[in-house]
Amino acid sequence: MLLTTIFESITAPRNYRRRFVTANGMEPSEPVKMTHESLYRTTLDLIGECVHVIDRNFRILVFNEELKRWCRSLGLDTEVVGHSMHENFPFLTATVLEEYQTVFDTGKTLITEENTTVAGREYITETRKIPVMEGDKVVAVITVIKDITERRNVEKALLESENRYRMLFESAGDAIFIIDTEGEKTGQIVAANRAAADMHAYTVDELLAMNIADLDTPDAALEAPDRIKQTLRGSWIKAEITHRRKDGTVFPVEISAGSIEIGNHKYILAFDRDISKRKKLEEKLHVLSLTDELTGLMNRRGFFSLAEQQLKLSNRLKRGLFILYIDLDNLKKINDALGHKEGDLVLIKTANILKECFRDADVIARIGGDEFVVMLMGSVEYNIKDLTARLQNNLEQYNRRNNHSYELSLSVGVAYYDPKCPCSLDELLGHGDKMMYKEKNQKQKLKL
Repeated sequence: MLLTTIFESITAPRNYRRRFVTANGMEPSEPVKMTHESLYRTTLDLIGECVHVIDRNFRILVFNEELKRWCRSLGLDTEVVGHSMHENFPFLTATVLEEYQTVFDTGKTLITEENTTVAGREYITETRKIPVMEGDKVVAVITVIKDITERRNVEKALLESENRYRMLFESAGDAIFIIDTEGEKTGQIVAANRAAADMHAYTVDELLAMNIADLDTPDAALEAPDRIKQTLRGSWIKAEITHRRKDGTVFPVEISAGSIEIGNHKYILAFDRDISKRKKLEEKLHVLSLTDELTGLMNRRGFFSLAEQQLKLSNRLKRGLFILYIDLDNLKKINDALGHKEGDLVLIKTANILKECFRDADVIARIGGDEFVVMLMGSVEYNIKDLTARLQNNLEQYNRRNNHSYELSLSVGVAYYDPKCPCSLDELLGHGDKMMYKEKNQKQKLKL
């Protein structure tokens, strides 16, 4: 009846032993016992795990079909019942044999994980060594072997994959956040990389105690719920918002975010990039696009952009303003006689004289090769005759200080914008141009 004892040792709870009886409470007859013996053997062979049993002399008593199949796949002998483990499994280590002896000595089940190399191939097995008791004595040890090589290889691959992604996560130059989206934890930061911490001047642990809205400026925080809703609808969003560092400084970020699902729980994966340098470059390029490279004054595009705004303001405030349309006389002659390098210096000197003559609040621009325009802000404060006289005086002083072969001369046309009789900027400039040529012609007549 050893097989019955063995089977119950595998299937029954610890410290539980079952005694078979017939329906009338009597012990079963020997043929009935044999029937149960056959049933247990068949069941043992159908178990999907490898099972063998050894006695105290390490002699193999039971060797089930699953274990035979496994041995055959490894090229090992399967006719081992009655033989010693040492003879049939020489690859078993001393440690394994010591573990069996421990079970025999203590009567306690031992569960171990073992690496075994058979026929040049490495296997990982999970082994349960279960004592078979007769009274207080261990008479045999059942070994249940599960080949977990594939499972461990999958776990190893997953771990390596996780490590690779963790390395990418931590080494990324952009800030990466994983954000909760469910219930009261909506917006809670559940993961953040080193770049996210450095970008916002927090530690990673500090970020994990925060809501993503804590990093937003007030305006950006107001839009945060809508951004979360968009991502949960399946949209991958991109936006430019402003974030706040731990010290309170504000900086622009470009965010790219979408929803992900981890274990039936939805999160937002967000990539944030500090675009401070890009914004400064864009601002610089914008300024350059509105600035005359030679003189540093506003160029035609810059002037038109600002002047249109000032005309609208003039209409709203019902306050007129003046523009001066200025032409540098004889620039072509200077270029022809002294070269374009000297001509460029004359343009620069002219720009400096205009900046010295007018206020910082006034709009001064070079809108053509030798043409300048000044829009006088708060024109009611100006006396145009006094202003043109001061400009002429500055020119005379420059000519006296510099002994050039030419005389710096400007022709000036004055145009007034009246909000009671509004006109377009082109029309206003056209009138100023007309008045400038009128002055230029008068100069030529005086020379004659």
